[in-house]
Amino acid sequence: MLTIKTERTEDAGRCRKTAQRCRRGMLLILFLGIAVLGLSTIDRPACAEDELYLTGVIKSVNPVTGLVYAEVLSSSCQGMRIFRADQPEKMADYENQKISFFIDSNRCNDNAVHTISVSRGIRK
Repeated sequence: MLTIKTERTEDAGRCRKTAQRCRRGMLLILFLGIAVLGLSTIDRPACAEDELYLTGVIKSVNPVTGLVYAEVLSSSCQGMRIFRADQPEKMADYENQKISFFIDSNRCNDNAVHTISVSRGIRK
């Protein structure tokens, strides 16, 4: 009888130790998960950029000032507009052509001179 009681006591002790190890393991995994998630968001630049995709005809380009005069055909910014090009020497190739391009804003402001992002790509 004493032997059976001892075996049960030993089994219960093993189960308690196993449960404690399991809890410690789960806590360690939880802590590491939170640490990795927290560290992965530190000092990361924002991924979202506000840009508007427009289509228009380039009327003229002033390579000295970098100003581009374009008749925008897209409904979100329709009409004759003045833009600034981030690379005006490349914009001169598109004079009198219909192209699609990005500007540095998510909406067209009548009182602002937006910048055309030549580096983001221009499509004919």
